[in-house]
Amino acid sequence: MRRLSTLAAIAALSVPAGLAAAGASGPPDPAAAPSTSLPIETTVAGATGELAAVTLLEPATAGAGPLPTFRWEPVAGAAEYVLAVLTQSGEPIWAWQGAETSVMLGAWDVAPADVNVPGPLIAEASVWFVAAFDATGAPIAVSEMRPIAP
Repeated sequence: MRRLSTLAAIAALSVPAGLAAAGASGPPDPAAAPSTSLPIETTVAGATGELAAVTLLEPATAGAGPLPTFRWEPVAGAAEYVLAVLTQSGEPIWAWQGAETSVMLGAWDVAPADVNVPGPLIAEASVWFVAAFDATGAPIAVSEMRPIAP
């Protein structure tokens, strides 16, 4: 199985602004309406086309706290997922890669008693998305860009 590093997996996806127009790239538009058919231009395996949708479940878009747990529905055929949290201007805050469909920000198993520990926090309005990859590392699904606020 070919494994992608988290940053390489994210860099491989050119997510259109607002996830609305195929071939466009740039920072996400968190105000854009979510879509269930997400056109994504990808350089992984040289494929271009529409990917299936990853359904995001948690956290809520507001009141998520500084260390939220992210959850999404499993995607048939997915071997790995990449979760990315970005500022509203598209700057990366944190990224994670793994086979699970749930992860706490910072990959904590249990929330630390003190949120002043080193690591990422949701301190202001941000956005997040999940991409699913098959066993060969090819992208098979991607979620909408979902807003999140502490």
